[in-house]
Amino acid sequence: MSFPSTGPRTFRSLAFLASGLAFLSLATLSGCGGGGGGSVPPPVLTSLKSAKSPITLGTSTTLTAVFSNGTGVLDHGVGAITAGTPVTVSPTEDTTYTLTVGNSQGLTVTGKVAVAVVAPPATPVVTAPAYVTAGQGGCTASVPTQPGCTYAWTVTGATITAGDGTSSLTFTPATGGQVSLSCVVTNAAGTASQAGEATLGIVAPPATPVVTAPAHVTANQAGYVASTPAQAGCTYAWSITGGTLIAGQQTPTVAFTPGSSGTAQLSCVVTNAAGTPSAPGSATPAIVPPPVITGFAAGPSTVVVGSGSVLSYTFSGGSGVIDQGIGQVTSGGTTNISPTASTAY
Repeated sequence: MSFPSTGPRTFRSLAFLASGLAFLSLATLSGCGGGGGGSVPPPVLTSLKSAKSPITLGTSTTLTAVFSNGTGVLDHGVGAITAGTPVTVSPTEDTTYTLTVGNSQGLTVTGKVAVAVVAPPATPVVTAPAYVTAGQGGCTASVPTQPGCTYAWTVTGATITAGDGTSSLTFTPATGGQVSLSCVVTNAAGTASQAGEATLGIVAPPATPVVTAPAHVTANQAGYVASTPAQAGCTYAWSITGGTLIAGQQTPTVAFTPGSSGTAQLSCVVTNAAGTPSAPGSATPAIVPPPVITGFAAGPSTVVVGSGSVLSYTFSGGSGVIDQGIGQVTSGGTTNISPTASTAY
């Protein structure tokens, strides 16, 4: 190829970015002419590619260029390169590299390739409850979200029901033993984190408590107790209507004072270590009035040895018993007595 001596000539060269986008580089050759000497072919840049993008901060990739009819120089401190020979680069941030290929006549062609840099994934911290209830669905575990990353969970002792591949997992525990959770986070460059792990204990669901309490209680009289069998590792929540809880509200045994009438309705809910509550257990003692003696007398109250007297009595709110061997009596009745000495009944 030869050029007339009248002015500069402009060459156009088409090359391709690693991303597949074409770019057009303009190069100008001046001073060709006059003597009709031999022509110099323009430089040609066929491709400039990165072996990998994105890369993880602290790692490297290689850039490879295919060009001819000139020497190639990469910026960002890389320098001269050889066509077809990979060069290693280790950028610390997103970087666009520019390759300039020039010949001896000063004609140049350029190409660019971008290398994205992403942070290495942090070891995930798994947040999950210390205990889960056997066979109960809806249990969750999670790790903090890391932008641009994927999540791979491994679970033993449970079945994943939702969220696999995300930062939040839903699972159903087995019927016993423990649940082992493991999560590995992988960034956009394919770099995997160390595994984050958590181990959860599996506890039995609490049984509905059986409440034991008196069938009848005296109105407003303190000191009554109700109880339920203890369940290992559980807490207890008592409530009452028609009375007042006095002590032991968070234990298997509670003390209470009934109200003045009606019933004292006791309820207990047992919660296991995983926070699962039982159905409430209950008991309903009937409230009865306190016993009242309205009359109790002996007539006559003073007798001689060998003579007798009569005890009379009236009472309510209970059954009556007279000591000194007399025994049970009915309100409104009388009992003949013949004491041989002064006697209190």
